[in-house]
Amino acid sequence: MKLFDKILIGTGVISIYSAAMIFFSGELNSEIYPYSANNNHNKIMKAPEQKSAEVVVYDKEVDEIIQAYFKNIRENPDKLEEEDRLINETDKHPDKGSNAKNSGEKTLNQEDESVQMHKYTVSEGDSLWRISQKYNIPVYTIISANPEKDKEMIRPGDSLDIPDRPGIFYEVKSGDSVSALAKKYKMSSRSIIKTNHLPNEKIRKGEKLFLPEARPLEEFRYVVKSRFIWPVSGKITSGYGMRKHPFNSSMQFHTGIDIGANIGEKIHAAADGVVVYAGDGGTYGNMVILRHKDGYISVYAHASSVVISKGQFIKQGQEIARVGITGVTTGPHLHFEIKKFNNGINPFTALHEKVKLKVPVNT
Repeated sequence: MKLFDKILIGTGVISIYSAAMIFFSGELNSEIYPYSANNNHNKIMKAPEQKSAEVVVYDKEVDEIIQAYFKNIRENPDKLEEEDRLINETDKHPDKGSNAKNSGEKTLNQEDESVQMHKYTVSEGDSLWRISQKYNIPVYTIISANPEKDKEMIRPGDSLDIPDRPGIFYEVKSGDSVSALAKKYKMSSRSIIKTNHLPNEKIRKGEKLFLPEARPLEEFRYVVKSRFIWPVSGKITSGYGMRKHPFNSSMQFHTGIDIGANIGEKIHAAADGVVVYAGDGGTYGNMVILRHKDGYISVYAHASSVVISKGQFIKQGQEIARVGITGVTTGPHLHFEIKKFNNGINPFTALHEKVKLKVPVNT
């Protein structure tokens, strides 16, 4: 065999071997952890040791997007108010700052007349808090009249029903009575009867009543659970911290963890949050960034597709994207980051953190 033929054959073998390594490892030259990232994990993996070398953080695209987001928040504080309302379970019906009347005050003989509704069309820059200030009623009253907005941000062009006084709408349940509702919401039976023009104290299941001056009643229980869940199942192909870069072999800082998975696998939200960004992330490929309560932010990169949109409220475990190989990557995987107040933290630490949460008893 000629020397030139031997060189060609040798080159071909090396190319096939390299391709196989890329396909099966998901990240060339990265350490593969014998660990499956799923919701039933019971072992905490130690992140790679951070060597004493110059730290180069390769997340410029993410930093720029997050900085632009917070700049927008500073310029539009009402947007933060709206997002916090959606994210924070313990502040589901905020009315702080509202000039709602005290329950002892009555104007226009309110308990003797039907509640009047006003149609309001949302304008650019509006928030529920701002609208509540305009109409001098609590935010929870507006939400009660428009229950679809309980876990959804209002948009320009939306039509809202605005009651003319503080209170809540209540759908009668089996076993309810006027006297029982009056006792439960600390009000008089007479006010319920008069406001709703009831002939007597008889009410029917499914009937919708307006309870003037009432506030939402929610009974809570405390549960201990993980703050975050694993966004996808798979092998950890690269940990957090200093590592050898898969393309130029230099020691650089890896700002997240890589979870190897098949193309098209569902990527789930690690926690409740609002979509800060959904789209092209440059070297990160198709990317989603979510903002959570307590200053946390999570990043999901290299997706084949994104199934949610900016500004949307997302529940923990909800599908947000699909695993892919977009951007700069050597194989299909999810690059997953968690930040707190825009400072990177080890995702392993966050994924194993337990928190005490206040949740409604009926959930």
